[in-house]
Amino acid sequence: PILGNVSPVVFIPIAEEYRMVSRLTDLIIQKVCAQISNWTKAGLPSVPVAINISLIDFSQTDFMSKLVKYLADFNVKPPQIELELTETSLEANQAHSLKLMQTLQSWGFTISVDDFGVGYSNIARLADYPINKLKLDRSLISQVTSSTRQKSLVKAVHVMCEELDIKCVAEGVETQEQVAIMAQMGCKEFQGFYFAKPMSAENFAEHVSRHGLVFNPKEMTAQL
Repeated sequence: PILGNVSPVVFIPIAEEYRMVSRLTDLIIQKVCAQISNWTKAGLPSVPVAINISLIDFSQTDFMSKLVKYLADFNVKPPQIELELTETSLEANQAHSLKLMQTLQSWGFTISVDDFGVGYSNIARLADYPINKLKLDRSLISQVTSSTRQKSLVKAVHVMCEELDIKCVAEGVETQEQVAIMAQMGCKEFQGFYFAKPMSAENFAEHVSRHGLVFNPKEMTAQL
């Protein structure tokens, strides 16, 4: 009532600073599991739902046990959840991070590194940790159509991911040209406004019921 809608960009750093973010993460995991359960009961096809995990969350000794409990409560399977980590999460406690990631993967969770390319990305970490996906930050993708050097850099990262058997995901895709260039490189997973803007669970269910999970660029253009 006082501030109106507050963006996660604003309130998440505050929650992390005061070490309250784990309460938010717990709530989000519960809501995601409940929503996946509802979609499954309704017979809707679904894709894995990605949840951002904070450095503080990843450092909690009971993180794994709480995560498994939430899944059990709603009869959700680990492959239906993707856990997105930042490079900072990996750097904080390397021995703990490595052990936890191996445990999560053994349960069937997908582990992805988010916003790769922001700041000083440590390429060596890609070989050190069992990572399933690497999400290239929007700042890298936004220039592939205008900068030859940027395009070459992204292509090199993609080739490196292929050699390490890591799926490379293009984030922040907003144009068909960006999709085409990334697809030529061999990229198979994309994320961005070109496909859809954020939508409510109700709108998602309606969209999937009507169109399924196959993306149709012609329908997208017509809707816009």
